[in-house]
Amino acid sequence: MARRTKAQREKDLERIAELYLHGWRQSDIAVDLDVTQQTISNDLQELYRRWQNRATTSIDAAKARELARIDELERTYWAEWVASKEERQSTTTKRIQRPAEDKKDQLAQKPMTLRDEATIHKEGRLGDPRYLAGVQWCIERRCTILGINAPIKGELTGADGGPIQHEHLGTISLVEVVRTPDDSNQ
Repeated sequence: MARRTKAQREKDLERIAELYLHGWRQSDIAVDLDVTQQTISNDLQELYRRWQNRATTSIDAAKARELARIDELERTYWAEWVASKEERQSTTTKRIQRPAEDKKDQLAQKPMTLRDEATIHKEGRLGDPRYLAGVQWCIERRCTILGINAPIKGELTGADGGPIQHEHLGTISLVEVVRTPDDSNQ
């Protein structure tokens, strides 16, 4: 068993990962690669380290991507909230008949004239609360992803919601977690 080069070790690491993930034992992998079991153990430690780093990087990248999406969604909610508070203006037009006012119409024997009359209606608005609910959702989601929410206290309770009696401890098969609003203060 000769000493491996860096290139050979990298090639071996790929094969070790493949065999290990297919359920091979360390000793069998060692025989397949013509190295010692201790070498396989050391190589697996390196693979674990790499897998952990890759998983951490992937999780961090996924968190960053989701946070960016939430930020964009929050900006949209805020813009729509502002727009929902803007004054609304509507115009109505109606055609009405009026008695002729100028001399030409009276001389032309037109007792009535048609005129268009426009009405502008302005209405102030309070804003649509659904957009603020969207902003609140974004903030809550961001806090959850970043892990800055207060921990939730879990508590085991008996059948009637009271304490668990010592004689029943060996018979517990189903655990219920009770969350109460004042748990975060303790």
